[in-house]
Amino acid sequence: MTEQLVTKPAHEELAVTNKYLIKMTRDNPYFEHGGHKFTQEHPYAIMTAREAQDILQHEDGFRQAFPDELEEFYR
Repeated sequence: MTEQLVTKPAHEELAVTNKYLIKMTRDNPYFEHGGHKFTQEHPYAIMTAREAQDILQHEDGFRQAFPDELEEFYR
């Protein structure tokens, strides 16, 4: 009887690709973080999971927003 070696092809590493909508709730007229600009007129930014985690952990006055908030705000 001959042994047969069965191999499985390697899979690429999965990367987090979700985007998050972040809202500035602080009173600053302007704030920039990692290339994302927030103003009172445009307090929302869409960013990667890593960027969202960074701003939410290190800065006060930001939270995850809901898509319907963005739609309502820019009507």
